[in-house]
Amino acid sequence: MFFQYDVSGGDNIGCSFWNGTSWSALQAWTLSPASSAQGLAVYWTGSLYYIVYSDGYALHLATTNSNGTSWTALQDIAPATSSAIGRISPRIYFFDNLYQVSCVEADSGFLTGSVYSYPRVRQSQDLIHWSGGYILHDMPCTYGSALLKCTPPGAI
Repeated sequence: MFFQYDVSGGDNIGCSFWNGTSWSALQAWTLSPASSAQGLAVYWTGSLYYIVYSDGYALHLATTNSNGTSWTALQDIAPATSSAIGRISPRIYFFDNLYQVSCVEADSGFLTGSVYSYPRVRQSQDLIHWSGGYILHDMPCTYGSALLKCTPPGAI
């Protein structure tokens, strides 16, 4: 289980693992605290956990090993250039041979003159290089989004 929690100076990420009978001790990350906790998502590749988290404006990416003892910050998925565009509630998936990150992206109107709050989906083949993504204009939202990979009936 991965979670964000309040510490002096910001918010940390930690994890604890279930071994079948009990939870492990908290494994707190060794990176600097985030300025704010606005959601996180985790994907296990078989060798590393990839953690996508939001500070409200940027989508950050980090990794940790299988027991949460070694943490590495990676290049941001979507860096914040200002506080005009908010990005919260990230989710990460793998389907169609792509890693997919969705989040709620919102503009107060300060940057574009248009007030909106829509899901945005960004894609990557390697968890390093991310697309600028696309906005799902037909689905305004405020709190969260989730992608689903649907298989048509009768398809295998």
